[in-house]
Amino acid sequence: MDIVRVYIVRHGETEENKQKIIQGQLDTHLNSEGEKQADLVAKALRDIPFDACYSSDLRRAASTAERILVHHSGVRLETVPAIRERVGQLESTLFLTT
Repeated sequence: MDIVRVYIVRHGETEENKQKIIQGQLDTHLNSEGEKQADLVAKALRDIPFDACYSSDLRRAASTAERILVHHSGVRLETVPAIRERVGQLESTLFLTT
């Protein structure tokens, strides 16, 4: 039996996060702090052998995933509108490994 591990990563900070604005499906960018956060999580996950990466198609989530995938050549980012944030739910990026 194969074990599948799912890593869920929240996007880095945006200016709207700092201002406590609920972004929902508003397509915002990472700010400089969010870029640093994404780079830190990328470093922390660099030795995890991912087989797939699925992200919301919103820029803040996809940009976070792209920074992580710098350390994972051969893993393609799949953006999926269906996993966009919904009010009251989390927007995430999923990384899978078997």
